[in-house]
Amino acid sequence: MKSKLKNLLAALLTAAVLAAPPAGLAPMSLVTSAAAADAAYLRVGSAAELSGRQIALGVSKSMVIDVPEDIVDVLISNPGIADAIVRTKRKIYLIGNAVGETNVILFGAGNEQFAQFEIVVARPTGSIAATIQQLLPGSNIRVETVNDSVIVSGTAQTPADAGKAAEIAAKFIGDPAKVVNMITIAGSDQIHLKVVVAEVQRDILKNLGINTEAVLSNTWVGAASSSGLGSSLVSGLLLNSDFTDNKLTITNPLSTFVQALNQQGVVRTLAEPTLTATSGESASFLAGGEFPIPVSSDDGQVTVEWKQFGIGLSFTPVVHTPGRISLRIKSEVSELTTEGAVEVNGISLKGLTVRRAESTVELPSGGSIVMAGLIKDNIRQQVGGFPGLMDVPILGSLFKSREYQRSQTELAIFVSPYIVDPVRTSALQRPDQNFAAPTDAQSLFLNQLNRIYRMPGTPPKGPYHGKVGFIYE
Repeated sequence: MKSKLKNLLAALLTAAVLAAPPAGLAPMSLVTSAAAADAAYLRVGSAAELSGRQIALGVSKSMVIDVPEDIVDVLISNPGIADAIVRTKRKIYLIGNAVGETNVILFGAGNEQFAQFEIVVARPTGSIAATIQQLLPGSNIRVETVNDSVIVSGTAQTPADAGKAAEIAAKFIGDPAKVVNMITIAGSDQIHLKVVVAEVQRDILKNLGINTEAVLSNTWVGAASSSGLGSSLVSGLLLNSDFTDNKLTITNPLSTFVQALNQQGVVRTLAEPTLTATSGESASFLAGGEFPIPVSSDDGQVTVEWKQFGIGLSFTPVVHTPGRISLRIKSEVSELTTEGAVEVNGISLKGLTVRRAESTVELPSGGSIVMAGLIKDNIRQQVGGFPGLMDVPILGSLFKSREYQRSQTELAIFVSPYIVDPVRTSALQRPDQNFAAPTDAQSLFLNQLNRIYRMPGTPPKGPYHGKVGFIYE
């Protein structure tokens, strides 16, 4: 019994010693997954199974292949793409060097070829895909390689996530030009943009004073001239020193009239253009017209070009994160004016008064911002009158006139984006809904411009409190 016990203890001690690694050496780390083992090791049962096969390798990755016959020699067409190393008669080690394709030929006994296969070396995509999945968990993005390029495809929640995935792939391969971004946005949002352009122009014009006009005619012997009072009379007297033969006659009396003009004008411009576009796409809108501009070519021919004017709006929305919208917007209000007009070959070309704003802003859905504003106040005064007499105190007011002009402009552009969803047609209303033209009798006798229908439902009982309806001041 004691001998059996000793033998058992000796066996256990021997097993423990054999299982323990040598001192100073760490235990070998084995492959942790079957998939990784299959990728790094390949065993073939026959030469026919290996011939014509395509083996994929990553750059700086290796693979071990067990072959059924002894290897005498190995030939690789491009050692710069991959290396094939034979350490034992039936094991071959493959190492990927650079992206590309090459082929390997194995020779056995008598230098007879017994196997031939291809090697495709590509960039490793597993680490790229794992990093993208870790940083962008809500996206479904795939990574593939084609020659020396990387293709990222699949779906992302926002355009920002798609751009980040492409940037991650570019960091791995070191060249952004070799990254092909084919990611689509899952469920692109519809952005409804409402823009309010409000402008008020106020003009004041005042003319007050005495406007004096005189026409004198001086007749000299052998000459006749007609001009205004002042310099012409003095110059005529200086040029003709002999006054005995000259005659001075006043043919028209002094003409005087009083100017008194007070003019005020107010112009209000209110435009509310609205547009709807998909996230990442552009949309434009114009309510106005076009006017012709003659343009001369090199051969002397005159052609006509058309320039737009009116209320224009264009924008490009991008939904970065849920509820946050980035807007690149351009708004313009222009109108024809005679100020700055030019005349070419008898053709009067009008000018344009333009108020334009272009910016990129970021807003939440339903938020509003004043994108641009303008406050302008122009004052112009002009005094004219009879030289000398207009400078006389008190009485000089009878010989001068004063013109005062003031122009004030206030402009503001409000922007409000909304993330919207499609609705049923029955929930929408057209501007011409329930409109019907009146009959001849209604138009002639009742002065109606359209027919009047009773609104559905009964009106609420009780009087209205406060001011009701439209109020004009």
